[in-house]
Amino acid sequence: MLRLTPVAIALCALTAFAEPPAGPQVIHTRDGRELRGTVTSETAQGYVLDTGETVLFSDIQDMLPAESPPPAVAPPPPPPPMPAPEPGTQPVYEGTPPPPERSPDEPLPEEHPVPDWRSERRGFHWSIGAGGMVDPGLTSAGTTLTFNVAGFVGAMGTLRWGFGWLDLVGELMPMGYFKGNTRALFVGFNPQMRVNFAKFYSLGVGLYSAVVLSPGVDFCIGPSFSPAIFRFGPAGEHEIRLWFAQPVIGTTPSLSANSGLMLMMLSYSYVF
Repeated sequence: MLRLTPVAIALCALTAFAEPPAGPQVIHTRDGRELRGTVTSETAQGYVLDTGETVLFSDIQDMLPAESPPPAVAPPPPPPPMPAPEPGTQPVYEGTPPPPERSPDEPLPEEHPVPDWRSERRGFHWSIGAGGMVDPGLTSAGTTLTFNVAGFVGAMGTLRWGFGWLDLVGELMPMGYFKGNTRALFVGFNPQMRVNFAKFYSLGVGLYSAVVLSPGVDFCIGPSFSPAIFRFGPAGEHEIRLWFAQPVIGTTPSLSANSGLMLMMLSYSYVF
C-alpha cells in the first residue's frame, strides 16, 4: 500500500501539468451529444471550450481531433504571353481573328435600304410601244347576225411622272382606223392618271382628244379608260395594256356620241 502512494502522487502531478488537447476537437458525451470546439483551458473537473462551455471529464465518452480542411490548391499559372509580331507581318490568331479596328476619322458605312417597287416607279420615265385590235362589230337583228369589222393599228410615245401609288401620263397616239371602205388617221393626245394597285397591275383613266384625217380634218374628244395595265420584268419595264376611248364630242356626226364609235387597242410598250 505504501508503494502505491508514490505512484498515485506522480499520476496526479502528471495530470495537473498535462497540456490540454491542441486544435479543434470533436467531443462525444455519454448523453449522446456532439460538441465541437477548441479547448482553451483545463480545470480539475473538465475542459473549457472556446464557446465558453465546460465539459466534465465524467461526461466525456471520447474526444478526437476534428478533421482539418483540405489544403488550398494553388491555381494554375497563366499562359505565357504571345510574342509580339515582327514588323510587317500579321499576328497569328487561334480561331477567328478579331475584326479590324475602325479609325476614328473613318466614316461609317452607308446603309442602303432595299427599294420596293413603288420607289422604283417614282420619278421621270418614258416609253414607246405599238399595238392593234380587230373589232368584229357583231350585231344581231332577230335571228340575223351582222359583222361590221373594224381594225385599229397604232403607236404611242409616253412621258410619265411616278409618285409610287400614282402615275401621271402624257401620251401621243397616232392610230389608224379601218372599217370597210372608211380609212381614218387619229393623231391623238391622251393624258391619263394611273393607279398602281400592285407591282404588276394598274388601272388608268383620262381624257382623249384627237385630230382626225379622213380625208378632211375633223376633231373629237372624249374619256379614255385602261382597265388592264400589266407590267412585267424586274423593274416593270414590259407593259401590256388594254385601252378604250369613246369620242363624245366631234366636229362631224360620225365622231359624236350618237355614232357608236369606240376606239380600242391592245398594245405593248417598253418603259425606260
